[in-house]
Amino acid sequence: MPRRIEPFASGSLSLLRREAGLTQTQLAAEVGVSARQIAGYEQGCNSPSPRHLRRMAHVLHTSPQILAGIPSGEESLADLRRFAGLNRAEAVRLLAPSLPKGPARATAWKLQALESGRPVSAWLETTVWESVVAAMADVYGVPPHTVRRSWFRAFPEQSAG
Repeated sequence: MPRRIEPFASGSLSLLRREAGLTQTQLAAEVGVSARQIAGYEQGCNSPSPRHLRRMAHVLHTSPQILAGIPSGEESLADLRRFAGLNRAEAVRLLAPSLPKGPARATAWKLQALESGRPVSAWLETTVWESVVAAMADVYGVPPHTVRRSWFRAFPEQSAG
């Protein structure tokens, strides 16, 4: 199964790179990828890993959100993780100490389900949900209301309760 291309505003990368006075080769060296990968990002053929997205944003003095082309307030839970520069395994490792053990523990499967719009039954109970939101906000470096907004966009039925 081919890897799903994550949202990425390839035109923004090209423009910001040129504004910074960098060649594809120079940006690649700063980010830790090949010039061919930068060309692929700019052509929209692929998208950078969360770590490389965050590194490019830093080098280009912008945000991962701008590079991804996601308007403020429309971030998904997966976007928040990506913008923090984390893959799922890294996010789970950082979330785990803040979440309950047992059935509500953090796993890559649960995070993938949540990011794919499938509710995680172990995280629906109010106090557990609140701890998941707080942990995500802390790990992703965003305010809790940003996580809640993204969560309720994915699971509107939960916003009423």
